[in-house]
Amino acid sequence: MVRDHRFPVGHLWKKEDRNGKSYLAGVLSLGILGEIPIVVFEESSKDRDGGADYTIRMASDRER
Repeated sequence: MVRDHRFPVGHLWKKEDRNGKSYLAGVLSLGILGEIPIVVFEESSKDRDGGADYTIRMASDRER
């Protein structure tokens, strides 16, 4: 199956937490399944080369 990479699957907005640390918050669109609120944080403690630069997780009400 060929996917159209121009079709957006979500949206992110820049935000700051109480300590001034930046993160991204938004939604991941799953088509007929709806949307999932997510947050994206920069990985501050990479344990090895090739480790993830960012972590994505479901957003809490406070983070939206």
